[in-house]
Amino acid sequence: MKVPATVFVPEKANQARRDRLARWGATVVVGGRDWDDAYAAAMQECEKTGKPMVHPFNDEYVIAGQGPQRGSC
Repeated sequence: MKVPATVFVPEKANQARRDRLARWGATVVVGGRDWDDAYAAAMQECEKTGKPMVHPFNDEYVIAGQGPQRGSC
């Protein structure tokens, strides 16, 4: 969709994941030692830039997009 995205990952995120995100066009930022640190770094970036935060799973639109489509099993 060519929407710019910045994805924050922790140091422990494997390189294959980082590379895949970059191939999909995301800017990948290593934001700390663990997922909590990466989340905190992402929130700081949102506050600084005013960009919206789209949580990887705790977001009503993300959750809605994971449900089955009408008429599917």
